[in-house]
Amino acid sequence: MLEVDKFSVERNIDFILLFADHMALYEKNGYTTVENQCTWMKIDHESQTTKEIGCQSLNELMVKNVGNKEWNKGTLDLLGYLY
Repeated sequence: MLEVDKFSVERNIDFILLFADHMALYEKNGYTTVENQCTWMKIDHESQTTKEIGCQSLNELMVKNVGNKEWNKGTLDLLGYLY
């Protein structure tokens, strides 16, 4: 995790984002749980086709601030090319 931190700081990245099942491990390393509405593409894994666009708050979402900005409580769009 220290290597990811170093990589992020060297490239002026503001946040590290992850989805975690075992949050305590990440909390010990500076991550916090956030509650943002998320949008993403749902895929049927059997047919490998797009089903629909998902939109809900995900309890597993965590972020770590490695820059100078504050985390925004708005919608997190996981569909765009920047993600």
